[in-house]
Amino acid sequence: GSTANGAVSIGGNAGTVGDLFVGSVISSNPAQVGSQATGSFHVLNGGNLTLANGGVLNIGTTGGIYRNGTAFNTASGTVTIDGTLTVSGNAGLAIGQTNGGVASGALSIGTLAMGANQFGFLSIGTAANNGQATGSLSIGGCDLRTSFVAVGTANGRSTAQGTVTLGGTGALLG
Repeated sequence: GSTANGAVSIGGNAGTVGDLFVGSVISSNPAQVGSQATGSFHVLNGGNLTLANGGVLNIGTTGGIYRNGTAFNTASGTVTIDGTLTVSGNAGLAIGQTNGGVASGALSIGTLAMGANQFGFLSIGTAANNGQATGSLSIGGCDLRTSFVAVGTANGRSTAQGTVTLGGTGALLG
């Protein structure tokens, strides 16, 4: 398999981002099963980030063929936004995501500014079929609007653990 390790750390405001891939492996070649993807994206020191309409953050993800016999992919992703994450339209987040492998994902946001916008999908620490998954989501304040949320989830003969923390009076809305 392949190995992808990526890390981005910004010590202040990060501006606006559309699609961003950090530590991701995508392959349809069965010989590449057994890949490891590790990604981290951190906006520190109270910095803010705006996620553009239609934008997707892919941090520590694998795509394509995930399992071949006893071989499987591993994905690990962490995202921290110390300040405010502004969602300026329908956007998505995939953090620590694989299918049928081992996944861990963590998302921590100081404040979330969404207005009437929403995440089309929010996938954190997901492993789908016959995998192992651990995920955590922590938001300091604001309502979370999403049409699909999966935190620490897996299907079939799998193990999974997920935690969601919405601070203040925040609520999960869809």
